[in-house]
Amino acid sequence: MKITDFALIFVVIILPLIVVVYINVSFTIKSFQQELFYRKLVDTAIQDSMQAMKEVESKDPELDYGYSGIIDNRINVNANIGKSAFLESIYNNLDIRWVQSAEQFIQQFIPVIAIIDYNGVYISSIDTYSKQISSYSSRTVTEHVLKPKRYYAYTYGIDNYGNIVDNAEQLAIEHNFRSIHHIEFTLDDRIVHYGKRVEYGSWLDYDITSFYISDQRNNSVLYDGGNEAAVIDHLKKTRKNIIVSIITNEMIYAANKNNIHARENGISYNFVFPDVQVEDMYRYIENTGVLVLVQGIKVGNKHLNYCAYGGGDLALRRRYYLSLYFPGVSKVNSNLYHKGPECPEYKISIIDNLIPGVTDMKTEAAGATITRNGVQHTGFYPCPVCRP
Repeated sequence: MKITDFALIFVVIILPLIVVVYINVSFTIKSFQQELFYRKLVDTAIQDSMQAMKEVESKDPELDYGYSGIIDNRINVNANIGKSAFLESIYNNLDIRWVQSAEQFIQQFIPVIAIIDYNGVYISSIDTYSKQISSYSSRTVTEHVLKPKRYYAYTYGIDNYGNIVDNAEQLAIEHNFRSIHHIEFTLDDRIVHYGKRVEYGSWLDYDITSFYISDQRNNSVLYDGGNEAAVIDHLKKTRKNIIVSIITNEMIYAANKNNIHARENGISYNFVFPDVQVEDMYRYIENTGVLVLVQGIKVGNKHLNYCAYGGGDLALRRRYYLSLYFPGVSKVNSNLYHKGPECPEYKISIIDNLIPGVTDMKTEAAGATITRNGVQHTGFYPCPVCRP
């Protein structure tokens, strides 16, 4: 063959392959860069959201508003502010702030924002509703709406043989049970409990109480008619699974429902909550935080599918635990407030049926007036043992 023949073969066969490979590599690089851009955008928005939810009323360290506690995961978050801050961060970084059509369009690609709170989850998802524009007019809008808190609720019963039953259909057959228990879990060991039990052939309601599952002075209602160790162990093992299940199911529902609104706006992408490792979900519920799903945005020759979480910056907030002097038992002859339930003095003082039993600030604890069995008690001092 002549050299010109080889050149012709190169031009006709090899060169197009090089061009195709170059284009594919360019698309891949562009896709990767765009995906990194949107992931960073979402991560930044989550950080902005968490920062905005910290409603610190004062920077005075003496008042201890400062989310500095290590006892439990309780924190007062404003979910509506968190949702708004997340979306506003997205708008600002995409430079579409105040462009209403663009804001509503980008919301379609954010099927669900989950605000994981201490005792429940807030879900923000797309809804269509009539929005009041002025005192004289309203219009129909499709945008993110924050739903009421979904508590980490769980129900179980103890049957006539002392067994634990959490099957909903069986629980409906009340005559097979000694007691039925409704639990609201939290991100730590504390719960709210209510329900009913059989006594002398009649159903009697439990008082609504809040205590730690492991608190042996208050948790007897949990295993009324059953085996103490079995019930307590069951609740401890069940807590995380219930919380994860509730958050996951709420997000799955919101993602699926988003498809309806997306189709109406000409978006053909199929939104679905991705499979998330159980270990990751367990990590997400170690603290209050924000879990967001972003899908369907075109990045190169594919679509973004990003489930992002942020919770590390939502530091824990301190609580102060109140106790009454127990004559002959307490070592300190005063009503006290403590760092937490681990304090030795707290454990031997009177702590059951106190309303309220905890406060958010030292000033509130010191000036608290609490009621126990109809009797009021005023004035609390810092515990000399745990030194709050």
